[in-house]
Amino acid sequence: MEENSSPKLSSMIDSLTEDVNELVREHVELAKTELLENVKRITRSMWGFLFAGLFVSMATVFTLFALAYGISTRGVPVWVGFLIVSGIMLVLGIVFYAVAKNQIRRIGRRNRTGEELKSTVEAFSDLAGKTTDI
Repeated sequence: MEENSSPKLSSMIDSLTEDVNELVREHVELAKTELLENVKRITRSMWGFLFAGLFVSMATVFTLFALAYGISTRGVPVWVGFLIVSGIMLVLGIVFYAVAKNQIRRIGRRNRTGEELKSTVEAFSDLAGKTTDI
């Protein structure tokens, strides 16, 4: 009987080794995919911060021009137009900043690799518990 059980045991071990190797490869691929997604989100967020900085800088320039025209022309409504434009630029800068900040917060919230690894460890623990009972 030992001769019959030996091939079964070795084939089970080979199968288990192949399964573990495949599982490890899949976890590595999942980790790579998640890392790539995070890099893409970071890149988009950096563009958002860039535009936020651009619009806030432009708002500052327009505000300074408006202030200069306001002081020099006292009472001439041209500077009011400059203030409105600078206010719009400031609002756009704040919107881009908020969007970029929201993107940064979402990075890494859902860690599928960790979830999958945890379920795999639990499955192996359950399997180990069953084999010791036999």
